[in-house]
Amino acid sequence: MVFLTLIFIGLGFSSTASFATPAAPSVIFITLDGVRTQEFFSHTEYLPRFKAYAQKNGFIFGERQGAHPRPMKISDSVALSLPGYRAILSGQFESTCLSNDCKQIDHETIFDRLAFEFSDRHSVAAFTSWNRMSRALESIPRHFVSSVGLGSIQGLSAEEQKPYLAIQERAFADEPTHWLECRYDRYTFEMGLKFLKEYQPRFLYLSFIDTDEWAHQKDYLAYVRALKDWDERFSELIKSLDEMGEYSQNTSIVVTTDHGRGLRKHWSNHNLLMPNAFKVWAVVIPSKEFTRIHHPVVLPREVYSHLQIRPTLELLLGLKPELADQTYFTQGQ
Repeated sequence: MVFLTLIFIGLGFSSTASFATPAAPSVIFITLDGVRTQEFFSHTEYLPRFKAYAQKNGFIFGERQGAHPRPMKISDSVALSLPGYRAILSGQFESTCLSNDCKQIDHETIFDRLAFEFSDRHSVAAFTSWNRMSRALESIPRHFVSSVGLGSIQGLSAEEQKPYLAIQERAFADEPTHWLECRYDRYTFEMGLKFLKEYQPRFLYLSFIDTDEWAHQKDYLAYVRALKDWDERFSELIKSLDEMGEYSQNTSIVVTTDHGRGLRKHWSNHNLLMPNAFKVWAVVIPSKEFTRIHHPVVLPREVYSHLQIRPTLELLLGLKPELADQTYFTQGQ
């Protein structure tokens, strides 16, 4: 189910869009690890800029109260990160990966498709804070740019890598030793923003983890601070996009989280025994050009889920979704 149900009347899909085409639709996809619906919907002061921008320019999913509830759930059975990301990126319910120790995903993800669809090697990129995200990104080694946690940088020439390696060196020096297999989000964001400005990719994925790591440390103040840090980075992202002319007009933004968390004294944890950990949220902000042409309207559903993320991303990219009946919206009149 794609979140926004665009009832496409005469809408043509293109699977051969070129990176070189100035008006080609692009998407920035962002995940914030383990951010509860409680903080997202009940504490506007944690994410004031992001929430205000989303309310004005996009569609919000996950609210279970109010006049127009749009509840949303995960699409795996254990409310853990790696299963969640595998479901999000593949568009398939994750029933075989039941921990964060799973091996490489063995079925197609959106990265598998886009690496095939877009020939320019700078068209598709992923910058993630957690090393294990590599196991969810792709089922077959492809040629796209990636920097996963504290690992090596892939898909760039030796000369192109230099400024990113300089950032990675600072990340190594500032390694969060109390966490495992990850770097702080500020370095992931710095890399991603630099790549965005330099290459204007068709699809840019930024995956952040500070919120989840601070939560597991049971440090609520640091968890909230990480949310506020993201809010400031979102403003910086929008400011940068606004300076990018036509690319900005045709760039959509999608943001979600991989799982929720427990309640009260269990707020720091998440697993299959915590119903609140199955509740998630998402924000879809179609580009100005997409909105002008298609007038997207939310498709009513009893419950939205992670399964709608991939088809929605494909739709916003101007591609025919692999699962067309799974999108979030439909075309208005």
